[in-house]
Amino acid sequence: MEKTNEKKFNKTKSLFSKFSSKEKKVNKIKKESTVKSAKKIKNFTTLTPEEFEKELDSIVKSNKNAQIVEYYDLPYRYDQTAIKILAQTPHAIFIYWDISDSDRKLLCEKYGNNFFSETKPVLLVHNETLNYSFEVEIDDFTNSWYLRTPTSNCVFNIELGRKKITNKNNISIDSNDNILHITSSNTIKSPNDHILKDSLNKTVCFKNIKTNELEEKAISSFKNIYNIMKIYEDEEFETNPSSDFKI
Repeated sequence: MEKTNEKKFNKTKSLFSKFSSKEKKVNKIKKESTVKSAKKIKNFTTLTPEEFEKELDSIVKSNKNAQIVEYYDLPYRYDQTAIKILAQTPHAIFIYWDISDSDRKLLCEKYGNNFFSETKPVLLVHNETLNYSFEVEIDDFTNSWYLRTPTSNCVFNIELGRKKITNKNNISIDSNDNILHITSSNTIKSPNDHILKDSLNKTVCFKNIKTNELEEKAISSFKNIYNIMKIYEDEEFETNPSSDFKI
C-alpha cells in the first residue's frame, strides 16, 4: 500500500516538474518578446511633416518603380446652380441639385434676406412622353433624391424651384403657381420594365471574315434557337403585375 502511494506521488511530482519547466520556458519567451518590443518602441521617433516629406522623397528617389497613390474624397457640393438626373431603374430616377453661393446672394438681394426661410424647395417633374407633370416637396437639408416614377420608357425633365410658404406674405413671386423656377435638368429616357415582344426574322446574315462575303441562312435551319415568348407563353407577360405590357 505504501509502495503504491509512493509511486503515485513520484508520478505526480514528475508531471508537476515537467509542467513547471514548460511554464518557465513560456515566461522566458514572453519576457524576451516584451524586451524586443520595448526596444522597438524606444527606437521609434515621431517625424514632423517636413521630415516625413523628406523621408518619403528619399524612398521614392531610391526606388525608381515606386508610385505614390493619392486619394481624394468627392466634394459634397460644387458651388454651381444646377440640377442633374440619372435613370437608376425603369421606375427610379436619381436627382442631384445645388444653388451656388453667388446665386443665393442674388436671390436674397432681390426677394429679401428671408427668401430661403419663407420659401421651400420643390422638384417639378415633367413626363414629356405622357404629357403630365407633378410636384415633389423636398427640404433644405439634402441635395439629392431618389424619385419613384409610376411609368417606364418615358422622357423626363425636372425643374428645381422655390415655392412660397402659404402663411408667408412678404415674398412676391410673379407666377401663377407661386413657384420661382430656378433651373432645369438634363433630359433622360427611362428604360423599359418588361421583355419586348419582338418577332424573329426569318433569316440571319453571317459575314465570312476571310472573304468578306455575306451568307444568309434561314432561322428554321438552326436547332438550338428558341422563341422565349413561346417558352413562357404569352399569358406570363400579359398578366405580369410588375409590367404595363399590353398586346
